[in-house]
Amino acid sequence: METVAICCRGKSLKSIDKLPHVDTFILVNEFTDELNIPGVKQALNDTPITHMFNWWNYTHIIPGMISNNFYTEYNVTSIISPYTKEVGRGLYSVQGRSGLIPCSYYPDELKPYMWYNDNSTYKWDFPSCGNGAILYGAALARKEVHIIGLDFFQQGVHGYASGAETTPGHDGNIMKKFLIEQVFEVFVDINFYLYTCADVKDVPSNVKVITVEQ
Repeated sequence: METVAICCRGKSLKSIDKLPHVDTFILVNEFTDELNIPGVKQALNDTPITHMFNWWNYTHIIPGMISNNFYTEYNVTSIISPYTKEVGRGLYSVQGRSGLIPCSYYPDELKPYMWYNDNSTYKWDFPSCGNGAILYGAALARKEVHIIGLDFFQQGVHGYASGAETTPGHDGNIMKKFLIEQVFEVFVDINFYLYTCADVKDVPSNVKVITVEQ
C-alpha cells in the first residue's frame, strides 16, 4: 500500500482533518471516546483499519469494544497482539464486518528494527505501543506514513484528545530516539509526516513535522 496513517490518542489527534486520504489506518490502543472527537469518524469512514494494542489494553479493552460494535461498525481488517509470539498472551476471535478479523502477533520480520534486551520480559521491544505502530506502518507503506496523536508526553501538551484523564507516561526523549534511529533513518525511502503539539526538532530529511494546536 502507498500511504498509512497511525493514530495515537494525544491532543494532536483533534487535527485529524489535516490528514490526506490514506490506504489504511493503524489505531493505537483503546478507541472509544476518541470516536466522539470531531472529524475522527469521518476520517476512518470505510478505510481499512489495523488495531494495535499494548498488553493492558489488549487484555482489558477489546471485550468492551466488541460490545460497543466497534469491530462491525468500522472496517477493521486486522488486530495485532502486542509484542512477539514468544511472550504472547493468546489471540482473540473477533467478528468483523465480513467474518472473523485476522489476529496475529507482532511480526518476527520486524525484530531487527526493535530494541533487544535479553534480560527484558519482552526481549524485543519498543518504548511505547505508538512506537511499535509506527514501525509496523513504515514496513507496510511504500510511499508515505502520516503520524498523529503522538505528542511525546511533553509537558504542557500532554493529555488525551478526548479529554479523558491520563497520567504521565513514557519518556518522550526515548520515544523520539527510537523513531529516529529505528524507523526514520532506516526506512529512508518513506516520507514521514508528523502532526504533533510537541516541540520536535533535529529530524532526518525524510520527516516533515507539522505543528498543530492542542
